[in-house]
Amino acid sequence: MKERTKIVSSILIVFVFLFSLLSVGFSAQEVILNSIPDKSPGEDVIISGQTVFDEIVIKVLRPNSTMLYINTLKGKNFNDKVTLPADSPEGTYTIVAGRGSIVDIKTFNVIRKQPSLSSSSFEILTPEFKEAERQIGSQSSQKEDIKQSDKEVLPEITIDNNGIIKPKIFQLSEGRLDVRIDESLAQKALQKQVSKDKTLILDLKSNKPLIQYNIALPSKIFTASFDVKEVLVNTNELSLKLPTDLLKGKSIDNNKQIEIFIKKVENSNIPSELRTAVGKRPIYEVELHQDLKKVNVGSPTNSIKISIAYTPGVDELSGIENLVLLHIKEDGEVEILSNSKYVRTSKYVVASVKSFSKFAIGYVTRKFDDLKNYSWAEKAVSSLAARNIISGIDQNSFRPQEYIKRGEFVKWLVNTFGFDVQYSSNFEDVKKDSIYWREVAIAKVLGIAKGYANKFKPEDYITRQDMMVLVQRALEVANKPMVKTKSNLATKFSDSSDISSYAQDSISVLVANDLIKGNDKSQILPRKFATRAEAAQLLFRIFFKWE
Repeated sequence: MKERTKIVSSILIVFVFLFSLLSVGFSAQEVILNSIPDKSPGEDVIISGQTVFDEIVIKVLRPNSTMLYINTLKGKNFNDKVTLPADSPEGTYTIVAGRGSIVDIKTFNVIRKQPSLSSSSFEILTPEFKEAERQIGSQSSQKEDIKQSDKEVLPEITIDNNGIIKPKIFQLSEGRLDVRIDESLAQKALQKQVSKDKTLILDLKSNKPLIQYNIALPSKIFTASFDVKEVLVNTNELSLKLPTDLLKGKSIDNNKQIEIFIKKVENSNIPSELRTAVGKRPIYEVELHQDLKKVNVGSPTNSIKISIAYTPGVDELSGIENLVLLHIKEDGEVEILSNSKYVRTSKYVVASVKSFSKFAIGYVTRKFDDLKNYSWAEKAVSSLAARNIISGIDQNSFRPQEYIKRGEFVKWLVNTFGFDVQYSSNFEDVKKDSIYWREVAIAKVLGIAKGYANKFKPEDYITRQDMMVLVQRALEVANKPMVKTKSNLATKFSDSSDISSYAQDSISVLVANDLIKGNDKSQILPRKFATRAEAAQLLFRIFFKWE
């Protein structure tokens, strides 16, 4: 009996061991792509498989390794369809599916179907090759495939007299445009520009609807080894302004190209909790790649500027200040870009960003219960608080009538302009655990906050004239295109005699630029403490006055 028990136990142990091996083997297959049969140009390619990830990226590469298609799919059992363009070159196509470095790869061939010919009606002529020519052709067939593919897919490039690069856009399958710019072409474009600070400009605007752009540029442009200040990419749907030190500190191959992918994204491919805020407004994905690997942005001196075209609906016109740009990061986290705004003149939602991913236009508001008697400031408070530029006392109250302290006003001011510089010290009376420590330190470095004998008195209430002085200094630092004046416009107010001499010029500048107007008694009340509502209203005017 004991012997029999030992045998049964041994069998169970072996079974458990084998089952664990099978389980480990299965879990190692994080992504499994199903095989794909050979196709002909114009046919549909079904991409399907299984994954342990909640979301993966699908890429389809042509025989010359350029990107044909890219998409993000959700779900453990994924399925996608790609229609091959009618002009697809023959050759081996590669499908890469996965997340990061964990991918599965499958290939399939594209073969042009030959028309069936009756041997009794037609004579098939075969050209005669010399043996040497036949061998050369065999050895270089892959190179010839690449050259032929380029000829078929890439549009002709032109450079106008201003040095602007313009591809001759023709109808492309699947609404996609591929543009490849080599060093020689980029140099020719820059040589035509007379400006000292040169910009490489790509005008990709077309009268045809496009949903994807694949733009290949020399890597050297983005490593500050090219005589160019920035790269500007203009399409019908969006514009990108890229600093040329975009990849500073990144390990990239300067002899290879950097590919910029711009793609329109469906609402269903963003987090469900975000879909209501976005609605039917546009969503775009922007990525950088080299050798099919994603490249993250480095630490450029200037920010990346993205502008997305948008025409507000009738119901949005009264609250156009609530239109923002949302940054949907790879991990699903959503950030309201605090510097984003809708610009009426250009009809773009614009923002400065530090990295790429998905960007969506959203409509957001922030309501407080105690603004009923402050209707003149309600729009200012709502739009700035929604962007986290200013904040309430708590979730429901803003306390518009209360005076604002010097430290908190500087925090709001720095947030309004988006200032961000390195700092190592602060005023000696600014506590490091205070909510405004960082912003006051930045304002000190920039010369906006000067203080008194290395003290700033952050817990004192700020006077209206001191608030205006700080604002004028910030405008100078931000290099805003202001109206300059030599006249003392501060004297127009009935209480101008109360204005301190150090504030006269600052107040005159703000008056000249329609940022302050005084009350119905033509008073500016310079020595009165500024309320939270007054501070919000002034910063609101500044935020939306300039792009």
